Amino acid sequence: MIQECLQCQSAFEILPKDQEFIERLAPDLSGKRLKLPNPKKCPDCRKQQKVLFRNDQHYYRNMCSLCGKDTISIYSADKKFPIACPDCYWRDTFDATTSGRDYDFSKSFTQQFAELKRSTPRISIFNTKSENSKYTVHSSANKDCYICSSTINCEKVQYSDFAHDSRNCQDILFCLNMENCYEAISSDHCYSSDYIEMCQNLSDSFLCFDCRSGDYLIGCVGLRRKNSHILNKAATKSECRELIVKLNSDPAYLAEFKRKFEYLLSVHPRPAFWSINCENVSGDYIKNSKNSHNCFIVNNGEDLDYLYESSGSSVAFDAIRCAKSEMLYCCAATIELSNSAFCNLCYQSDHLLYCDNCQSGCSNCFGCFALKRAKYCILNKQYSKDEYEKLVLKIVDAMQKNSEWGEYFDPVLSPFGYNETKAMEWFPLDRGEAVKSGFYWSEYEFDSTAGQL
Repeated sequence: MIQECLQCQSAFEILPKDQEFIERLAPDLSGKRLKLPNPKKCPDCRKQQKVLFRNDQHYYRNMCSLCGKDTISIYSADKKFPIACPDCYWRDTFDATTSGRDYDFSKSFTQQFAELKRSTPRISIFNTKSENSKYTVHSSANKDCYICSSTINCEKVQYSDFAHDSRNCQDILFCLNMENCYEAISSDHCYSSDYIEMCQNLSDSFLCFDCRSGDYLIGCVGLRRKNSHILNKAATKSECRELIVKLNSDPAYLAEFKRKFEYLLSVHPRPAFWSINCENVSGDYIKNSKNSHNCFIVNNGEDLDYLYESSGSSVAFDAIRCAKSEMLYCCAATIELSNSAFCNLCYQSDHLLYCDNCQSGCSNCFGCFALKRAKYCILNKQYSKDEYEKLVLKIVDAMQKNSEWGEYFDPVLSPFGYNETKAMEWFPLDRGEAVKSGFYWSEYEFDSTAGQL
């Protein structure tokens, strides 16, 4: 089936297998399956809409609306909504159901959700279950980490993004199980290795691409089960050690060596797309996965379609930055979320629909914001199980009639300017283009004289 994108008007295809997958993920409620419509936007526009809600790189000084203390935040001080510092948010006394309200069928869901978000304090920065890692965001279970995004179960990792289960590393991107590494991209299970890309099970190596299972590899490309090589030629371990010392101490020699490495890189054959230890996959940069298509930078996945930058997830369609999650449709920034659809920044929860910033045991919630350990809530108001299921069915029916059901959050609900989000990285626009497209643009400038946290 060929459709025209509602946003960019380009043609895109929805395959029969896509429709079957979407039907498989349709949520059940009170014995009734809530039918999910086919996507109305092309994959790129759907991706852009999700990353409009994601700020990875901008940290601000802001004030907690509950205790009045300064706090680190991903929300700048000019934003017109309350925030809560992590200490206040995680206290048992903080309960976002106090901002709950009745659903008003005379208004759209987007209007009501916007009102709820404007009045409910949100956690200033996401770094759950972590210790001494307050300058990390969208991250969980870390210790002594600094300026990181999407890091999970890491210790002493700095200036990194999408790093999992790693120790004592700096400047690593899309890496798993790394230790004592610097400047690594899309690599895993490496030790004491610097400037490596697409490498596995390396140790004591330097400036390598697509090398696996070796040590003391310097400037090598495509080697397998080799030890002590320089520019793909055999060398002694002593020669390799001496060369690493020289490369780290002589910038001119390093620049000349890099030119030789780049030539070797240019003549070495590469696969049409990267997949390692995979079965029945398509996309690029996929590892240890099967039955996954249109996937990019995905590790340990199964039964996925249109997944981007995800790890340890299964049975999901159209999602970004999802870790250890399953049975998801149209979600972004989740950790250990299951059986959910149209959600953003939800951790350790299940059976959520149109929820944002909900975590730590939330279950069976609809249109909720900033909740923790809550069940059977709609717009943050508590209901019984029976009341909840009946009301959700009525809301979905109303959303279907005004074409809101089946769509991700409207861009007007994003708390960030376009230039603050990951959308600026993936789909760069200047101010005029962004405003013309209906996106907000942040003009906020930090007062550098105000001190630091």
